[in-house]
Parts: sequence; structure tokens; C-alpha cells
Amino acid sequence: MIVVSPMPQEIAVAHAGRMALLNGYESQVAKRFAARSEQVSEGAGGLPLISQLALLCGMGITDYARQHSMLPVLRVAMNSAPCLHGRDASLTRLVGARLHIANAQLCPECVREDLSHWHFSWFRRTHNLEGIETCPVHGVGLHRVIDCNPWTKLPHHWLEMGKTEAIVGIELSVGDTQFQSRMHDVYGFLLERSGPYAVGTIRRALARRASELGLRTSRTCSKPLLSEFLRDCAPPAWIERHLPQLDAKSEGTYFAMLDRLPTSSITPGTGFAYALALAVLFDRVEDAGPYLSSSEANPVAPIVRTNQKEKYPPTFWHGQFWEICVSKMGNVSAIADHLGLQRTYVAEWMERIGFPSFKGVNSASRWKAFSRFFGGESLLVACREEGVDLKELEGMLRIASMPLARMKTAMQGGPENQRKRAIDGDAQQGAGSLPASPLLLSTHD
Repeated sequence: MIVVSPMPQEIAVAHAGRMALLNGYESQVAKRFAARSEQVSEGAGGLPLISQLALLCGMGITDYARQHSMLPVLRVAMNSAPCLHGRDASLTRLVGARLHIANAQLCPECVREDLSHWHFSWFRRTHNLEGIETCPVHGVGLHRVIDCNPWTKLPHHWLEMGKTEAIVGIELSVGDTQFQSRMHDVYGFLLERSGPYAVGTIRRALARRASELGLRTSRTCSKPLLSEFLRDCAPPAWIERHLPQLDAKSEGTYFAMLDRLPTSSITPGTGFAYALALAVLFDRVEDAGPYLSSSEANPVAPIVRTNQKEKYPPTFWHGQFWEICVSKMGNVSAIADHLGLQRTYVAEWMERIGFPSFKGVNSASRWKAFSRFFGGESLLVACREEGVDLKELEGMLRIASMPLARMKTAMQGGPENQRKRAIDGDAQQGAGSLPASPLLLSTHD
């Protein structure tokens, strides 16, 4: 029998299907093929599929599960004592070979490169994650296989047969690709883990970050919900495709899939929900690490204020502070790091001086009206076209018209231009952190 090692990020069922194809079992379902292998020890047919594949290839079960199964994104958190992926035989048998989405997806550019170098292609986990429609390497739209048994052939076979179709029939917007890039980073972080988090650990980390951003961390609080923060951060078209029920919900309505994650709920969320929460709450996935580590080591992790009021006089907040806000494009966390202050204290001052929230800066009607006004339209026409109350926009302009105009202009230059502007601002103001993407600006209300 021909045994082949799995390729990087190759999905377990696709790995089994590729071996089946090489051994002349093209019509066999991957799971049945793995069970009949004569090279596995006696009784191997009773082992979970990924355990059998790991034995065939001489790999440890945890390594195989971490590198080739969807367990790391299916089992992000557990409310029982977490164990390494693949070590719980009953759980591994139940979900070890389960997929994250219903269809098999591929990147045409990856297939071309595979054929050029390896002379065959394979299905990757990174193309088959919920909410993902683009390749993390090439940035192009993914295709789905139009066949009920996609693992019986390799990706290039389906392309040659004309049995694939684009997942999204339109060209994705810049905001869409930026948001999916953030999701790719989070999924990559989760896929590298050898085991799940304790549900309390990840809950405390999300609650701490949500609290810093002024979001609700309990069921009854009146603060904005995590789901509403996501709705302001993610592209509307993406939400319509993947979370239509969120798109339809009214303001203030509890959306359990997301909104329970930072609360005291002891039931783990889905991998998709955790990926969304991490993607919108943190500017970079690396920033989540200290929160997860500290919440594991110190469940309480209180934030203590010391001498915050003494560092800058009141005149600073009504003068020089505005220039720093512009250089950091309104990112509260970046401003706080630059000033050496706690984020909540900076947020309080921003609210006190009337600095508006940049929540929904790329999609909210008031910001669209603001852009129209500074583009030359009259205030009345700008508000009428975007359905905004005239007094709301007048209030923004009265307090901060020129700093806001400069910030909005900076945000229209794209990520590279934004980064350059932020660096230039740091050179003038002193060293500081780079701002977040304008798609995911922190907010203080």
C-alpha cells in the first residue's frame, strides 16, 4: 500500500482521500479507506480517522490533530479540564474529522503553484474556514467544488473538469479583504494551538478587553453589545453573507452567539464566534496574547489607576491632545500607549471634551454625511442624503471640525498611507504605537 505524508495544512479527510486515490480506491469514502488499511495495528478500524492517519504517517496524534484537523477551531474552549487535541478518544472520534464548513474550497492560484512545483495539488485548512472567502497567501477569491464527494479527487482535477465556482460572484471590496485578512490571522493563531483554552480563561480575556472598549460584559448592562461593535467593524456585505440574522437584529437586542462570550456564561462558544470576537476586539492577534496569559494566571487582573490626573494638566486635553488624536487617528489604545496612561482614563477625557466616537467610521451615516460636507456639499444636503439629523452633525463640527477633517482624510489613503501618516505623526510627537486599521478603530462609548 502507498502511504504519503500530509502536505502543509492539508485537511485530514483530504489527506485520506489522496491516499485512497493513489491506492486505486477512488470510489471509497476517505473514512472507509482509512479503516481498511493493512498497515495499521490490529483493531485500528475502531480508532478515530485522524488517529489512524497519524499512525500511518508515524506522527503523534496531537501533532497530526494540530496540523491537519479542524479540532483547534472546532474546540477553541472547554468547560471541563482541557486536554491536548486528539487525546480524548471519544471526542476525537466524534469531531476529529469534522469540517468547519459544508463545502470543499480551494484557491486557483495555489493550485497553479502546487502543480508547477509539486505536480499535484491538495486541499488546505486555511481555505476551508467559516467566514473566509479569500486565500491568505494570494488574496484572491476562493472557489467551491461542485460535487457531493469532493475528497475523491484533488483540487486541480476539479478545476480541469470545470466543477468549481467562485464563492462570491462579485469583486470583494478593500474593506472586505482587510477584514478577512484579520480573520485569517486569528484563525492561524488558533490553528497553531495544541489544545483548547479553559472557557473561563478566554472569557476573562474577552471581558477585560470589552470593558476597556466600553462594551457590555453582562446580560443586563446598558452599554453597547459586542455584536453591535462587530456590526460597525465588519463590512455590511460580509455580514449579510455570513451573519444575516445579525444584520436584521435591532439595536440593543442580545445576540447570544457573540454577546454571551464576554459574560459569565460557562458554555463554550463556537470557533467562528471566538474568531470574530478576537478579530474585532484586538487590533492585532498578537495583542490578545497578554490578555489570555494574564487571565489564566490571574483571574481577577484588576486595572488600578495611579496618579493619572497628575500627569497632564487640563489645558493639555483642550490643546495638544487634539494633535495626538490626529496622529493616532482616534485609536484610544494607541493614544493611551503614547501618553503612558490607562485606556479608560483617556477614553473618559475624550468623552468629556466631546471627541466623537469613531465607531463605524467606514459605514455609519453620520460619517458619510461628514465626508459629503467636507467634499463640498452643503450641510443640509449632506444630512438629507445620508438620513442624518442636522443637529448631530453640527455638534461634531462645532467641537472638532478641522481635526476630524484631517483624520478622515488620513483614513481615506488606505492602510499603507495610514501607516506612513501615523509614523510621521510619531516623529513629530515622539515614539508611539502604530494605529489600528480604520476598519477596526477602538471606541470609547
